[in-house]
Amino acid sequence: MAESPAPRSLRSINGADPGYRPSPAFEKLLDNADIAALIESINHDSGSTLREGAAGQLFEAYVRDVLDQYTATYYADDDPGTITIAVQRLAQLSVPIALMSEMDDFLLNPTGIEAMFDDVIQLDGETFSAKYGILDFYNMVREDLESKPPPNKYILLAAHLNPANPDDGRHQIDQFLLEAHQSYDRRRNRWLATSKLSFVAATLCAFLGAGPMMTKFMIPAADLGKSPAYLQYIASISWATILLLFTAYVLLVMLQMKTRWPDHIELAAPRGDMRAWFEARDLEPSMRHWVEAYWPSAKLYMHRRRRFGLTFWRDTLASRTDYEAEVERLERTSRHPHDWRRALRHLLDHASGDYP
Repeated sequence: MAESPAPRSLRSINGADPGYRPSPAFEKLLDNADIAALIESINHDSGSTLREGAAGQLFEAYVRDVLDQYTATYYADDDPGTITIAVQRLAQLSVPIALMSEMDDFLLNPTGIEAMFDDVIQLDGETFSAKYGILDFYNMVREDLESKPPPNKYILLAAHLNPANPDDGRHQIDQFLLEAHQSYDRRRNRWLATSKLSFVAATLCAFLGAGPMMTKFMIPAADLGKSPAYLQYIASISWATILLLFTAYVLLVMLQMKTRWPDHIELAAPRGDMRAWFEARDLEPSMRHWVEAYWPSAKLYMHRRRRFGLTFWRDTLASRTDYEAEVERLERTSRHPHDWRRALRHLLDHASGDYP
């Protein structure tokens, strides 16, 4: 066995800090634990069984309790989403580390857990795993992940936001996506509407300016008295007005071209726990194309409409009642054999919760 380390956490070097004290919730968990069954499990169960059993869950709860107190004091200024994910991941790794590491009983010491959290923040995954004796486990997990197709980020993020109820996590994602796209397309619509109106106004300026100019050029001044009254009126428009109209035409064309492609508008970045989830996996924190990639077509139909090149979204997420009402409306009003009824029914049949 390797010599036990003498960990030094931020708390351990603060003489004024009294150290870890179990929270009332964890003390209650200890009071309700069957100690004899836990000892039996530790002595006889395999690693995977131990982790999933009561002993593993109690140990994870202990690690989480230590770190919740520690980070609340010493990492209060860091991003709370990042810290929350780091605590969760370290609590999940605590049992494999305790089983596989050669460092005797260091995890039973709260200071050891705190020092290990400092390393999670400061070290990369491979260096951390080598330091705590789980490098083979780390490489095995990494190779297993690399051999599999990329997981569905939507499902993984929903499970992260609410592990006990992924439907609620999915609802949080959908709510953010709806609000983000409402804001994005509201701004984008203003630019596109400006572009279309500029085109119409530029066309009018060109027409209004070209008419008097062509009349002046094509009809000699001596013949204007014999021309119809409307031609005399058109020819009476001054050159200053014609020049002003053509100047307006040039400016409006430039405005139309500038606002035609509003590529500078970006979808809002994920917030809080969502952003921390992306950063913990070294992913770009962007959900730009998630509605197209992860929402069924029937769901997009319920929430998004496009008219005259502009995009409009529902004010709120559509509930199961909204879907059923849309199916009934289509049955009453639509005679098209390939409308959205089948897709909406399929989504309702296979979705769970109040928000398909």
